[in-house]
Amino acid sequence: WPHDHDFVGLLDHCGRMLRPLLQGTTSPLELLFAGQAAQVTAKLYSDSPLARYANGHIADHVARLVARSGGRPLRVLEVGAGTGGTTAAVLPRLPADAQYWFTDVSDYFFVKAREKFARFPGLSCHLFNLDRSAREQHIAPGFDLIIASNVIHATADVAQTLGQLHSLLAPNGVLCLWEMTTPQTWFDI
Repeated sequence: WPHDHDFVGLLDHCGRMLRPLLQGTTSPLELLFAGQAAQVTAKLYSDSPLARYANGHIADHVARLVARSGGRPLRVLEVGAGTGGTTAAVLPRLPADAQYWFTDVSDYFFVKAREKFARFPGLSCHLFNLDRSAREQHIAPGFDLIIASNVIHATADVAQTLGQLHSLLAPNGVLCLWEMTTPQTWFDI
């Protein structure tokens, strides 16, 4: 995957923009999610070997949870949903009556998410900044499943974030957490 032509182009683009990014004159969202970079970044989060493995693993876990649910409607919260790579793997494994909260710190991704997942009536988009109180953001407890795929590391206080997510779970709810723990130089760029 790191040798894919589009991916190498994205690395080159990000490398060339590193100075303005570090100086604060370029937005990281614009850098990764505008123009041609947006397609390559979305592909990275959904089609790279690592993403396919992680998203498939999460989707399999979701299928097991659905099987244990006894047919009752499920409430699912995905934090840091971004380009929807994990969402695309998970939604088809949920029953049609599931409520799926697609959340991110910015509404930047919501228009594309609504278009991409229009066939799933239970999907709704919500702002959720993990560094702020869920209650202040009108997010109430009671989720059967919370999905956090490679997002918790980006919060100011990991322990506080995990505590907050725990408080949002329903009794016997499950937090499905996926984080890269080995530094990848190409990913940093």
